Amino acid sequence: MADVRFISSSIVQAANYRASAADGVTISDIIKTVYVPLIFHSFFPLNGLKNYEGITNPLLKIQIRDLADGIFIGCTINHVVADGTSFWHFFNSWSEISKGSIHLSKPPVFQRWFPDEKNIAKLKAEANAEIATHNISSLQALLSHIWRSVIRNKNFDPNEETNYRVVIGTRQIAGAA
Repeated sequence: MADVRFISSSIVQAANYRASAADGVTISDIIKTVYVPLIFHSFFPLNGLKNYEGITNPLLKIQIRDLADGIFIGCTINHVVADGTSFWHFFNSWSEISKGSIHLSKPPVFQRWFPDEKNIAKLKAEANAEIATHNISSLQALLSHIWRSVIRNKNFDPNEETNYRVVIGTRQIAGAA
């Protein structure tokens, strides 16, 4: 079993690549069964870890399993590093590179907008100016911005009633504290 670490000087935690064999397991053993086979969980190297355990474990781990009639690529990434969309973008980009592509069809975007004090003050001023008032709070302005972004990006029908819920402060209730 090979274990190779890829370490960037700017990232303290390493991403791991591991190759191993699953003797006697076939592709149909995995995809044709109604229930998830017990061995399947071992194909994902960081399966079961909590996000905060990324402090002492790799943030990304890739495991290639040789099956009796093919291979299985198990890739696990800590949710702190990437969400589901980012994960699939990474996986698809990796696939393009593996096929010899020099330019990715959808390059990654590394710029994100984070609401700092200056951004929130600007949103609040714009929201108050839009309806000629001074009663809109910073929280209302931020939530309105999020609401408008969701509506714009989801292409909702403007004539259809839509609800959007923001869950805040439920870590203690969910037991994820």
